[in-house]
Amino acid sequence: MIGLSTLALVLGLVALIASLIWADIDFARREKAGVSYTRNIAPLVSALQMQRQQALDAIGGSTTAKNAFIATGKTLEPLIAKQKALGERYDGMFATSATSAALLERTSRLLGNLPPSELQVHSEHDQVIADWIALTQDIANKSNLTLDPEFPTFYGQDMALVRLLPLSESVSLTRIKGLAGLAQKDLPMVARSELLGTRSAVMQGLRDLRAGAEGASQLPGLDAEQLKAQLQEIDAIADLFSESIQQIALESNFEHSSSAFAEESDRLLKVSGAMIGPLLEGVDHGLDARIQTAFWRIGLSVLASLLIASAVTYAFWIISHQVTHGARLIGDASSELAKGDCRVRIAFDSGDELGAIARRVNRTAESFSTLLLNVQAKSGQVASAANDIANAASVSSSAACAESEATSTIASAIEEMTNSLGETARLTEQAAGYSRESGRLANDGQVIAHNASQEILRVADRVRDSASRIEQLDARSSDIDAIVNTIRGLAEQTNLLALNAAIEAARAGDAGRGFAVVADEVRNLAERTREATRAISEIVESIQTEVRSAAGDILECTERVNATVALASEVSDALQRIRDSADVTLREVGGIEAATREQSSASEEIAKSISNIALMIEETSRNAEQSAKVAEHMRELSVELNSTVGQFKA
Repeated sequence: MIGLSTLALVLGLVALIASLIWADIDFARREKAGVSYTRNIAPLVSALQMQRQQALDAIGGSTTAKNAFIATGKTLEPLIAKQKALGERYDGMFATSATSAALLERTSRLLGNLPPSELQVHSEHDQVIADWIALTQDIANKSNLTLDPEFPTFYGQDMALVRLLPLSESVSLTRIKGLAGLAQKDLPMVARSELLGTRSAVMQGLRDLRAGAEGASQLPGLDAEQLKAQLQEIDAIADLFSESIQQIALESNFEHSSSAFAEESDRLLKVSGAMIGPLLEGVDHGLDARIQTAFWRIGLSVLASLLIASAVTYAFWIISHQVTHGARLIGDASSELAKGDCRVRIAFDSGDELGAIARRVNRTAESFSTLLLNVQAKSGQVASAANDIANAASVSSSAACAESEATSTIASAIEEMTNSLGETARLTEQAAGYSRESGRLANDGQVIAHNASQEILRVADRVRDSASRIEQLDARSSDIDAIVNTIRGLAEQTNLLALNAAIEAARAGDAGRGFAVVADEVRNLAERTREATRAISEIVESIQTEVRSAAGDILECTERVNATVALASEVSDALQRIRDSADVTLREVGGIEAATREQSSASEEIAKSISNIALMIEETSRNAEQSAKVAEHMRELSVELNSTVGQFKA
């Protein structure tokens, strides 16, 4: 690990030194490129100035030549812009490029305002011009004119074009003026305006040249006095040049004025060209001095890099010692922690990454210790919960037995009530017979009425007993509903305990996986118990509804029996009325018989419901026994969990 870190450090230092050296070498290379550009740009500037002069002399040449010079101003605009931008980087030396561009633009506009020439176009001229335009366009489209290999070709082609321009007397300004129709009238106002614009462009270019020369005069190796004298001479010639253009624009003698204009232009170009050479040479010397300064910076950078490398190596040795010491302490603590000793702590406090790792290991050991203590505590809680579940299951089993006994009692009561209803039906039928015989046995009616009264009283007693037992059945149903609610509460508590047991089993990890399965089974049994109690509640509610209905019927029967008793008591005094109302009594007895049949049917339904309740109670008892077995299993798992956790030291 230390060897790899050392290698990475050495490689980083080498990369740092290499980047510093490369930055300085790249700076020097760029400076040399600037010098090369200053040496190569002078012919291009001269060529552009010569083109401007030759354009004025060759206005009457071929149409292709004129159009070529018109296009030249637009084609060379990106080239001139690049020259000016680079010139501003090197102390403003190439401000004259802006002058050349302005002159070309003005000349092109001037040529565009004159009528086309009628001279015969020479194919040789056209081919040279076409080649020159193509080459100029190709160079203008490239990003770096300075190092372009076609630059000499461009310059040679440009000179060939100048040599082939028609400069003989056959294309003199006099002939041009005649062909243009200017012999009998003044120069067009548009041409005058363009000439004045050309003068402004030339004067602006000369001002740019002066600014560039003044900036270059600060460089070492240049004669400031000589530059000043040259600038004064250029200023004098520029005044004459401006006056000649003014004269051309204002006078009608175009031929005479143009010759003075050409003479002043030649003098201006010669003086400017003589000034550019020394300026470029001075810039070259200044850039060489900058390159020497750059190499001194390279040496200082290398020395500083070596000092930095020594300091970093010493610091790395100190850091590596601290790293190995902290790593050894962390390794020992990790081994003890792997053996199960969660009491281990790392006595290493540092602000670096190893210190952070040591603190995290200590926090991990503390978390494990706390977790083990919590698991032990929760294991005891699980055992206690298992005991509670077992006790609850025992209580549920006892309650189920009690419910079974109560159900048996209710069934017996229902059976007795059914028998009573059968007896009531029999007596009712007998009463009907008595009613039919009432007319025939009027004399014996009092005795029969007395017997009937006694029998009706017994029926009333039986009906009251049935009503009392129905009320007891209703109370028992309420007790069953309360017991069912208790069972439901136990099931919900069992479900909650099973959920807590599952959570604790999940915290125990692999050791509690079996315990989680048992907890899930307990939860399922609790869910089934809850569903069973819900069904029992619905059945009990139905029984209570039927019991209340039967109670209402019995109450109605009681009222009717009481009415019959009242009638029987009046039989002795109203035999005649009995004879008259025998038919009515017969109908009433028929109603009693129908009601008795309905009560008998209701009793049979109640008996069936009680039988179903008994079956459900038996199922509840079996579930309670199963819950007791699950609770016992939970206790065993709790003991195993405590044994497993006891292997760790917290």
